[in-house]
Amino acid sequence: MDLHKEFISLNYQIIGMKNKLISLLLEIYEQEIYKKHGCSTIYEYAFKYAKLSKERVQKALRTLKNTENTPLIRAQIETCGLDKVALVAKLATPENQHLYAEHVQNMPTPVLQAYTKEIRQGKPAAPKMMIELDEEMQILFNQLKKQLAPNFSNQSALKIILKTVSGDAFSNYASRSQTDQLPQTDATIKHSEINEKQPLESPPQQNAPSLPSRTIPAHIKRAVTKKTAGKCAYPHCTKPIENFHHTVPFAFQKNHNSLVGLCKVHHEFCHHGVVCDELKDPEKWRLSLESHKSLFDSFYLKYKQK
Repeated sequence: MDLHKEFISLNYQIIGMKNKLISLLLEIYEQEIYKKHGCSTIYEYAFKYAKLSKERVQKALRTLKNTENTPLIRAQIETCGLDKVALVAKLATPENQHLYAEHVQNMPTPVLQAYTKEIRQGKPAAPKMMIELDEEMQILFNQLKKQLAPNFSNQSALKIILKTVSGDAFSNYASRSQTDQLPQTDATIKHSEINEKQPLESPPQQNAPSLPSRTIPAHIKRAVTKKTAGKCAYPHCTKPIENFHHTVPFAFQKNHNSLVGLCKVHHEFCHHGVVCDELKDPEKWRLSLESHKSLFDSFYLKYKQK
């Protein structure tokens, strides 16, 4: 028996039971069940039977009350805990509750805290562009979606397709530039100029250009850091750079041209897909309520959880 695994498993069970217990408090309070068990207040009842402090009970009742019309948010208390749900309880509405529920499930608490703080400050989202697709464009879009983003919404799939296309364009441009700069060799001599009586000789071997490294060179990091004086590139953020982020994934363009320096929280914003206009300069970035994670963002988050 692995005692460590059993210990961790029991701890998760305890947390789950506490969350379930908290979710029952509002009903116990409204039905005055606590009075039937010799307690004058819900606070006395909660402390007597669950060792919950008055402050914790107040937060629970307030959060449960604020989520009366958003059952998807309230349901997250049992799985994600009271503290995370409390961050979005007043922001969620019946219309957008599914979006906030997704953020509660996926975002770490510090990231969710920073995200909801910016939402409360009323920072404007980027204006939306409406595009009508004719029948041929719809067919093309569905074909690309099937290949590149079969399990994503149409809006998220479009973002993935655009990133793929822009990444390919960068890669093709870089490849053409490298080819134009390669010196001529015997391998470029026309076939008609070769004496057919002489055996063909293999062209002289050249060192193939090495593939770009995913590791970011130090001089590029220094240049990116210098652009923002060592501060996070996200609008109005003054925290120091902790992560270097490719706005166009390295897997697409195989270079570091799209690199920006971000603090840990705003780096998570990008990978959770809540930053609009990520392909523009960071000063034009805006926060989005809806998540538009790319396929690579999903891979990143899944890898991070391991």
